[in-house]
Amino acid sequence: GAVAVRWRCNGDTIAIQWRRNGDTMATQCPRKGDTIRERLDLVGNPSRNQDWHTVPKTGESLTFIDFARSEGRFAKHFDREGTPSEVMHEASQERLDNWRTLQELAGIR
Repeated sequence: GAVAVRWRCNGDTIAIQWRRNGDTMATQCPRKGDTIRERLDLVGNPSRNQDWHTVPKTGESLTFIDFARSEGRFAKHFDREGTPSEVMHEASQERLDNWRTLQELAGIR
């Protein structure tokens, strides 16, 4: 699903909330401290300590490439056998790098 970013206000606290499919993925609340580490919370992410989400029942990691295979808009980036293009590998690495940056900013890494 799409990721929505919204501002919300609790009393005198304004927070940025990133949401996907109705679930909060991360919040950034300026009132929680002076550093990004204090303000950023990834609590809504079920696999916040991992590189990729792991399915609890199977132990299988789901990568961006796995997600892209399930989305028709990315079909042109896979050959007939389902092998991802170089563009998909680059996009996957970029998303992993961004995720690791968020983890580092939140004090998880």
